[in-house]
Amino acid sequence: MSCGNCFECDNCYGVCPDNAITKLGSGKGFSIDLDYGKGCGLCAAECACGAIDVVPEE
Repeated sequence: MSCGNCFECDNCYGVCPDNAITKLGSGKGFSIDLDYGKGCGLCAAECACGAIDVVPEE
């Protein structure tokens, strides 16, 4: 377990219905296109280590 630090389990990538998450390569993590995702929160819900948090825009 790695609480708060992404260990590239691919859960977020696999569950995103909008394909808003891009793999950057081994050891480089992911990029999330905030303009493309609809804010459903599935990525955060499936994140095994809590590295993703969905918060309202201000």
